[in-house]
Amino acid sequence: MGLKINEYALERLVFGDDDYYDIDYFDGNTYQTAKIKGSVIKAGISSGISSTNIYNSNGQLDDQRTIDGNSKELSINNLIKFLVESTSNNKDNVIFSVNASPENPFNAFIIKDNATGDEMFAVKRGEVWINGLYKLPNNTGNAGEYLRTDGNGVSAWEPLPSGTSIYDADGTIIPNANNSRDVNMDGNDILWAKIRHEHHLHTNKWNEGNFYKFLISVFEAGNSPKGGRLFAVADEKEENNYQDYFAVYSSGVKIMDQYFLPSNAPQIGQIIQADSLNSSTWVDPPTSSGGGKYSYAGTFINVGQTGASASILGGDTADFGTAKSSVGDHIGFIMAPVDLRLYSIGFQWASKDVISSAAGTNKIISFVVSVMDKNLNPMDPNNWSTYYTAQTQLQTDLPNAQWPGFLELVSTDLSVNAGQLIAITLISNKQFSNASEEANITLTFDPK
Repeated sequence: MGLKINEYALERLVFGDDDYYDIDYFDGNTYQTAKIKGSVIKAGISSGISSTNIYNSNGQLDDQRTIDGNSKELSINNLIKFLVESTSNNKDNVIFSVNASPENPFNAFIIKDNATGDEMFAVKRGEVWINGLYKLPNNTGNAGEYLRTDGNGVSAWEPLPSGTSIYDADGTIIPNANNSRDVNMDGNDILWAKIRHEHHLHTNKWNEGNFYKFLISVFEAGNSPKGGRLFAVADEKEENNYQDYFAVYSSGVKIMDQYFLPSNAPQIGQIIQADSLNSSTWVDPPTSSGGGKYSYAGTFINVGQTGASASILGGDTADFGTAKSSVGDHIGFIMAPVDLRLYSIGFQWASKDVISSAAGTNKIISFVVSVMDKNLNPMDPNNWSTYYTAQTQLQTDLPNAQWPGFLELVSTDLSVNAGQLIAITLISNKQFSNASEEANITLTFDPK
């Protein structure tokens, strides 16, 4: 019998790829003896390991992996630095690290923005830092204290400033025996919110020996002592004795507790007139010898002309003064004696026959005021420009439109300059059956 393996004089300390080794293998029926190379043995060992050994070399996951702790503990000892960096396409792209390196022994835990490298959260020297800008205190503080910063990155719990607080913990005013509070603002502003029923804000001022108390009041509808008052600014001369500078009521604005301002919008040029009922209204200014309204009466002598038989402005242009017998040889106008603004347009059908008889059916007439500079040819339509188109239109065959008329107050503020020519034209959408009847027109102007 030969030597046993442990009795061999020569010993190999290297597992070589080209070395041969004796093996017994089972062929399914019996065991056979053969040789095998070291490289084959290495390949078999490697195939039995699923991934690279992470403790001797770097590697990467082949797929998604989950580690189940199975209710056990995992301890990592004597680790200098533990770094986790998110992938570059992650929405919350951050880095966090646990660091115990000798170079940074106090940066224990840090979360950073991966794109900028800025700190978002960190634990350093036993302190919690936010955004690398300020640190939070290590204690809980006392009840009712607030967190205050020194402006240099250090915050601490501190008690509220000394003095009596008018608020409870949720910011609600604490009432006194009279259900009111006096607040000294010391020249600062106050924002007053969620007020209801009747609430007052007083401001005091000492000026040259006189003491003024200024009162701003807000009332809930139905709870005002003066009925319907919603808001008021008043001079409180003495306790519960005050006069409103102005007050907002459900019906309008009242001045000095004496009279209401008009609540409707005025026409251009109107003024406020007081009446005997502590109210006021918008009225037209009174006329005087120094300047009143300018009024011009004219006549349309061929109402309903259209097409080639109409005037150069597309209809029947009114004559002022002496009416001409035909519209074909002239155009009617007035010359502004001063700068004017159109105040009103008045119209009245003037024929002995009703307008429906002259017009026929489905006729609509409208009115256009035109302006032209002087020293130009009035028979050239290109020299005229539209100044105003009346808002009122007339339909000639309505049952109640037999002798139609209207007065339209004009809201435009456009000026007609002194010396300019003014014309008004009646235009029908279709020619009248009898286009030889008359109508009267009145133009009224305010001096500018």
